[in-house]
Amino acid sequence: MARRLMATAQQRRLERHIARHRAGRRAQLTWDQSGAAEAAHDATKTPRPPKTREGTKQTTLIAMLREEGGATIAEIVAATGWQSHPVRGAMSVALKKKLGLVVTSERDETRGRVYRLPAA
Repeated sequence: MARRLMATAQQRRLERHIARHRAGRRAQLTWDQSGAAEAAHDATKTPRPPKTREGTKQTTLIAMLREEGGATIAEIVAATGWQSHPVRGAMSVALKKKLGLVVTSERDETRGRVYRLPAA
């Protein structure tokens, strides 16, 4: 008798699990369909330029790279107080990937590697 009760309890748990899974799948299907419509609606919007706050280290970095001579890693480290690896990361991730800016670098005989952004 106890074994039979256990089997039915397991069956009930399994049925509840399957019902939750199916309900979640239905919700996922309706979300995917509405997500496609929302993406089509977003495609018709005009893109806005990314917002940047004034007075941040990122705006300092952008301003230094847009100057006539560009900036070296050592100059950026001195201006922002960052170490050299976060400077490289900020140029790679924040400027290139997130803001879509084109950072160029050139080897200078006196200053070393100089990084630049095109003038805005």
